[in-house]
Amino acid sequence: MTTLRHVVRTQEFFDRYGARAIVLGRFVPIVRTFITVMAGVSWMDARRDFTYSLVGGVLWAAGVTLLGLWLGRFAFVRDDIELMLILIVFVSLLPIVVEIVRSRRSSGGAPAAR
Repeated sequence: MTTLRHVVRTQEFFDRYGARAIVLGRFVPIVRTFITVMAGVSWMDARRDFTYSLVGGVLWAAGVTLLGLWLGRFAFVRDDIELMLILIVFVSLLPIVVEIVRSRRSSGGAPAAR
């Protein structure tokens, strides 16, 4: 697949799911690092990109803070915070793993031709 074709697919993705992808991407490790870069590659409107990135960032920061405040009330969370953090990372990465498995099943498990 040529680079131009990748860019076109990225543009189509952001035309269809751009706002949702940017906001929800803030909640997924690794994705949050690249989602705004990919929005730029797809020539997403800068104002729209900034707005949804700001909304996603505020929701993520406020949500994680409030979740920590609420979960801190439970002794088993306070006592086993390391285990809870590992569990959070695992749950966060689970959708990526599921999508990779689906993609490989639909393509027959064969690597993409260059």
